[in-house]
Amino acid sequence: MVLLTITQYLYNMKKTVILILLVIIPIVAFSQVRPKVGGAKADSISFKDDNWAAWITGISDNIAGTSHKKLTTEYGVKTYVNTVLGTGSVVTDLQVSVDSLADTTAVHNTRINALKAISHTHTNITILNNITSAFTTAQATAISTATSTNTTQGDSIVLHNIRIKAVETAKHSHTNKSTLDLVTSAYKDADSVRLREINDTILVVIRVTDTTLISTEKFSGYILPIGRDIAGFELVQLEAFSPGNGNGTASIKAYRLRGGTEIEVTPVGADINGTATIEGTADDVAVGDYYQFGCKETGTTPYSIAVDVYLKFVRP
Repeated sequence: MVLLTITQYLYNMKKTVILILLVIIPIVAFSQVRPKVGGAKADSISFKDDNWAAWITGISDNIAGTSHKKLTTEYGVKTYVNTVLGTGSVVTDLQVSVDSLADTTAVHNTRINALKAISHTHTNITILNNITSAFTTAQATAISTATSTNTTQGDSIVLHNIRIKAVETAKHSHTNKSTLDLVTSAYKDADSVRLREINDTILVVIRVTDTTLISTEKFSGYILPIGRDIAGFELVQLEAFSPGNGNGTASIKAYRLRGGTEIEVTPVGADINGTATIEGTADDVAVGDYYQFGCKETGTTPYSIAVDVYLKFVRP
């Protein structure tokens, strides 16, 4: 009977302990009050949750485990952290990692502000994106040179039109183009004079004296009449010649008689083998004019020589 009473007592005590645990554990789980349970032992603890994982079946030192029903101890957490980060202090290791990044927040802000200062956009971004090579200083210089050359060589369209119109206004044609195309050199004034002298030149040679020349001028008389063939010509040259020589300097002059008036044609006479000076206002001849010639010799003694005069008349 006593044994039964003790057994019944223990059984009742067990139920009481279980009841107490069932009351205290939920209170501890959901209350800030931290009750102290002495030697209580349970297979699992359940938190109020509809999920089966709310049952806690134990405590483990292995944080790397896969159980949903075990809590990790402080030792387990420290062991895992030391394994991942190293054996040193977790705070120290983290600080070393942060310091290794090198830049502080202030440095980052400085760099960000610098980027903001040079930040910009392009309205022609589409065009810029199509650039495939750099536009260099040498290329810019080449373009500038080409532009300058074009400016000096080329005129504006308006100026070209003006010049074209001027050319159109000045354009002309020649009915004798086929003849002009045969010209191979320029026809000059000198060529004209020469051609005139060839086609319109008359040469006259006349003996003006056979007498002894002295320092006083002697005249031949009017021995050269001007006919129609040379009327209107001009005397352009007078030369004196002799088969002999005097002993000084001769002076052979020509004089023109027209309408009873005589005029000196050569103010400076010709020496033997020399030419006289022609007076430009008295070089023309007309029908009925007469020429006579005056001769003298400046030698110390009289000298008897024959004198011939060469006259060139040209049509003006």
